[in-house]
Amino acid sequence: MTKPIYLQCTDCGHNQEYHPLEPTICGECASTWVEAQYDYASFKRELLRGLPSRPFNIWRYHEVLPVENPLDLNLDSIGGTPMRLSHNYAKYLDFEKLHIKDERVGPTNSFKDRQAAISVAQMREAGIQEMVIASTGNAAVAYAAACAQGGIKTLREGLQAALEHLDEKTTTVLIIDDNPDDAHLIRRILESRKSYRVFHTNDSWDGLAQARQRLPDLIVLDLMMPQLDGFGVLEELKLDKRTRHIPIIVVSAKDISVAERKQLEGQIEALYQKGSLPPRKFAEQVIEVIEGKSANKGES
Repeated sequence: MTKPIYLQCTDCGHNQEYHPLEPTICGECASTWVEAQYDYASFKRELLRGLPSRPFNIWRYHEVLPVENPLDLNLDSIGGTPMRLSHNYAKYLDFEKLHIKDERVGPTNSFKDRQAAISVAQMREAGIQEMVIASTGNAAVAYAAACAQGGIKTLREGLQAALEHLDEKTTTVLIIDDNPDDAHLIRRILESRKSYRVFHTNDSWDGLAQARQRLPDLIVLDLMMPQLDGFGVLEELKLDKRTRHIPIIVVSAKDISVAERKQLEGQIEALYQKGSLPPRKFAEQVIEVIEGKSANKGES
């Protein structure tokens, strides 16, 4: 039994019984700040034992999740996302070490995959077989994916709206850069300005494969990479009829020679040095390139 023992209001301290899938509102003061209280003493014993033979996903901590038998529900691809060691941000924040939790590797590239999995697991246990979600953003996409994996039917109206919103509103950007800190900075700059769906790979060959598969609206390319460098990636992209039309912005720490600038001329939309990347100008350039591409699509 892993259901909460009781619910406790953080405003007035009132304790009340937990009922699955019911609004968590305090029955005394109507506050929505209500916390689930579990058998933490028992869970502590498991933690001290190192959680042996546990899967490395969200259900590793099932004693403090409101689901009876999560391991029986075939929702095992959620959680277990990596911690990225960031050297640049650690120095900036004056920390000896800094790890960043990377939720982009989940099924729908969102931390909302976690809440969707738990909600779908609860619905499965309650015998619910259909659902509609009042959202057209990444929450809807996360729930649609969890429902598909958990065998719950998503009514066409809700799912269709989410997918149409994803297709029409989301612009896709692919970052090919072997430096995760630089790629994260570029992602943050882009996502602070628009609802971009940003994918990143630190491998040149994987970048080519993703470009051919995803056909992004824009590629942000580094030049200094092992195996195949950025010039090689650029050449491959331009030789392939599927990807030759994708606009490319180069962001690199490399000192570009005159000959290399001529080689890039006519092949890319813009060139930026990493050490002096101006966030506002870079974001405006990306928006201009993508909107220009959309306008050309409309005319053709």
